[in-house]
Amino acid sequence: MAPEALQNVHLRRIWWALSTPSFLDLPDSAHYFHDDQHRALIAELLAKQDQEGAKVNAHFEAQVPQVMGRYFEQLILYVLELDPHYEVLAANVQIIEAKITRGELDLILYDKQKDQKRHWEVALKYYLQVGEDGNHHNFLGPSRRDFLGRKMEKLRKLQLPLSDHPQIKAAYGDLKSELFLKGELYYPWAKNPILPDQAQAEATPYYFLSLNQLKELYSESQGRFCILKKPDWIGSYFTKNSSECLSFSELEEELETEFQRIYRPQLIAKMMENPNSLKEEKRYFIIPEGWPNSKTANN
Repeated sequence: MAPEALQNVHLRRIWWALSTPSFLDLPDSAHYFHDDQHRALIAELLAKQDQEGAKVNAHFEAQVPQVMGRYFEQLILYVLELDPHYEVLAANVQIIEAKITRGELDLILYDKQKDQKRHWEVALKYYLQVGEDGNHHNFLGPSRRDFLGRKMEKLRKLQLPLSDHPQIKAAYGDLKSELFLKGELYYPWAKNPILPDQAQAEATPYYFLSLNQLKELYSESQGRFCILKKPDWIGSYFTKNSSECLSFSELEEELETEFQRIYRPQLIAKMMENPNSLKEEKRYFIIPEGWPNSKTANN
């Protein structure tokens, strides 16, 4: 199913989350679909939900405003509640000792097909390669506060082992801990990408470049662009509102203004015009001059 087949933005993001491979091929990766039949069933369920898009919107609008990572968890939880192959046993389960929270498990599920209880840690991450090899510490988040290496260490050493805590074992028994990791990796433009250790061969490589380099790719006459704000990073962007998009000169102006406001890469989409809509054709992070080495990391 093509993402644009769904009109509702939340459902499109759900389908992207389920159908897109993780950028890492890990032994403890969580794979949502059991088989092609399961995949087809979820496509059908989401298509039915799409017929009542207003109800889907109301569900997510009723939630307290959340950072993108928490919202992504809610997308996964939403489809799990619809899916007859899974039963959600608990979400955001805190481990509390002496009134101190020692950790939190994202999702605890019962996989009916496998007759197995599973613990999923859900993560959505975007990283840019800033080093010369595939070490995970050479992949940096746009805010410069988060390395892929640091995130993987936290997940492996702190988050996944939470299923072995006595409180969790007493409540849920033995759990298979897995990582539901999605997102995108970005590589320097015009260079051969140096893939991370444990790279997923099926993952799409993306690129980052400076505004000056972008001028080498496009000119004023070449299409329309959108600057993507969270949570529109999730999945391919699609809009019926052409006023959301910018000419190349407008894009330049907007990016220069944004870089003055905050020293952080901006995600843009090159849009392809279709009858009555615009669909993302390519996406890039555009980096400010000198990034990631200039200015303070708090900007």
